[in-house]
Amino acid sequence: MTIPKIWKRITFLSVLTLITNSYTAAKEIINIPLQNGDVTMNIRKAIESAKTDDIKIILEKGTYFCKPDYATEKYCAITNHGNGSKKIIFPIKGFKKVEIEGNGATILCHGQLFPFLIEECNEVKISGITINWDIPFTFLAEVIDINPKEGWREVKPFRDGFSWKIEKNKIKFPNIDGFNYSILGSTLPFDKGKKKVVTGAQDMHSDPSKVVELPNGNLRIYEKQKYYPPIGSLLSSKGDREKDRYAPAFDFKECQNITLNNVTVHHALGMAYLSNVLKI
Repeated sequence: MTIPKIWKRITFLSVLTLITNSYTAAKEIINIPLQNGDVTMNIRKAIESAKTDDIKIILEKGTYFCKPDYATEKYCAITNHGNGSKKIIFPIKGFKKVEIEGNGATILCHGQLFPFLIEECNEVKISGITINWDIPFTFLAEVIDINPKEGWREVKPFRDGFSWKIEKNKIKFPNIDGFNYSILGSTLPFDKGKKKVVTGAQDMHSDPSKVVELPNGNLRIYEKQKYYPPIGSLLSSKGDREKDRYAPAFDFKECQNITLNNVTVHHALGMAYLSNVLKI
């Protein structure tokens, strides 16, 4: 599995600390060893087997590959995301104290997953973890040419590490486990040199009339727009509004005393962090 280079470079938030206080040694230590293949069931069983309300989960340095098949399924109402049944890797609820020591571990997700749902915990400490996806749920392309008069833009799509296809003159992505967005949807141009949103850019709602693959492998996207992105910019599309926010990487519900240290989110199927704390 190859992690796309662009997601290695983008960090939404590396350190977030809501409360910092003394943290005593946990009563119960839970080790989750590295293994080949999908480790989601191992994580699930480790959490479900906890015998106390004061635990420390220890991961090893390396990559923990996770798929939806054996994730915990639960209906979730999530602020600014789509409500519904979610597949959760780390469902943690009702602990007096919970610590997750990552030791530089990467949680590498595949498909529609909700990495961390932490609920009704009095003290939470998470450190040394990176969240990423093997295949991002975005379509990325460089703008090669534009023709506002004829209403098209020509783009060179990223292929390495991304998943998409052209079907009946439509772009289908991320094309993972049978799931695709219905349209390109929210589309924003980025300055690849400055690694930021293009100055004066507009978030386009993209629903092309047709998409044609040219002999050179580029795509010509036919769509009349008020705003056309500059040539050389990178266009990132994240799908239709109804489906493009499956879940955040972390959601803390009715928790308090939360400390995150050296936690990095390269990609998520919604926001990076959400928190509804009891008190601070």
